[in-house]
Amino acid sequence: MILGVCSSPYLSLRRQICFLDMTSIHQSDNELLQRGIYSIGGCLSVSKELRVLYSPPYFGSLWCLFELVAFRNSNPTGKIKFL
Repeated sequence: MILGVCSSPYLSLRRQICFLDMTSIHQSDNELLQRGIYSIGGCLSVSKELRVLYSPPYFGSLWCLFELVAFRNSNPTGKIKFL
C-alpha cells in the first residue's frame, strides 16, 4: 500500500490520494512500525500538500511534530493546511 501511495504522483492517475498515517503505519508490530516510519519521508517528499486535522492537543504529540518537520524538511515548497 505504501509503495502505491508513494509512486502514485509519478503515474498518470487523475484522482487525489490520501495517506493516513494511523492506517498506513502499523501500530502494534515494532518492526513494521519502524519500517513505516523510515519510509514516511519518501511519501512526504512527493506530496504537494500536508493537511492537518488540528485539535488543541495536536502540538503536544511528538509524532505530529515529527510529521510536520519531516514534511517541511523533505518538501520545502509544499503547502501545510490546518483544518
